[in-house]
Amino acid sequence: MTVQAPHLLQFPPAALKVGQVVVLDWHDGPREGFLRIDNPLSCWRYRLYAEARREDDLDDRLYLFSLAPDDALQRLIEVLTELGPIKEPLWVPMWRFPNDEAQRTADQAITALITEVEEPVLLVRSAGLLQLQELWLLVP
Repeated sequence: MTVQAPHLLQFPPAALKVGQVVVLDWHDGPREGFLRIDNPLSCWRYRLYAEARREDDLDDRLYLFSLAPDDALQRLIEVLTELGPIKEPLWVPMWRFPNDEAQRTADQAITALITEVEEPVLLVRSAGLLQLQELWLLVP
């Protein structure tokens, strides 16, 4: 069962265990995709909101998190399995499909999945999404 955003804020960020990140857009780090937090269990779509470049360290990034269906990450992985073996905990699949039809099918499945995602509810500070540094509840 998916936790709700306010429940997630009851945990210190260091206690939130990110189990899997699937990156759909990468530029010097993850920009967009889906992730699963294993403790407490929840699935999220993330999108880069802002970043501060660091010359001597990982960029500091702010992400918008939108609650996703419990099975979203599994469905996404199933659509992308032909792009190569899944890497844990961070997978950046190379967008090289065997043919145009396979890519269209994947694109349509991802678009459909995104339509099931709620509006952003959290602002999350993280350098690379494997460790979450700070979380804020977005005010409607």
